[in-house]
Amino acid sequence: MTSTKVLATLLVFIAILVVAQAKPKDSHDHSKETHEEHKAHETPEEHAAHAAQEEAQASQEAQAGQLDEKCYNGCEKTCVDEGNARSFCMLKCEKECLKGYTGS
Repeated sequence: MTSTKVLATLLVFIAILVVAQAKPKDSHDHSKETHEEHKAHETPEEHAAHAAQEEAQASQEAQAGQLDEKCYNGCEKTCVDEGNARSFCMLKCEKECLKGYTGS
């Protein structure tokens, strides 16, 4: 009797997995094709402006991910002096001293 319940539960679980993995036939992602088609129809001026915008965005993201060392060192020392564990302080100060950090 117990093995029947286990088998039934297993079959239900497998059925749920199969249904969850099944995709409708219309779920094909056209966003990449649309983007590529759009790029093909850009004028050289539009392409240059688009490339400059992407480069500026990448530069901002790189700067935002840099750690302010002076902030980090002061933060870590203060945190440890307050009696917190060094590993806690490292994580806390890395988060707080990233350039571009807006807080949560």
